[in-house]
Amino acid sequence: MPMVSSVLIGLETLLDLALEPGWNNDYEDFDRRRAEIEQLHVLIEADRLTVYFPPS
Repeated sequence: MPMVSSVLIGLETLLDLALEPGWNNDYEDFDRRRAEIEQLHVLIEADRLTVYFPPS
């Protein structure tokens, strides 16, 4: 099976992932979410995740 070199993701989907239900005042949860958002940022910067901005 070939490996995927890059993924296209819509802005709305990316926001849904970043703001999924469950945000609370728990610092462990906050740290986990920040780490996940940082992973998305790394993928975007490495051109492994391309964000699609739909026309307005």
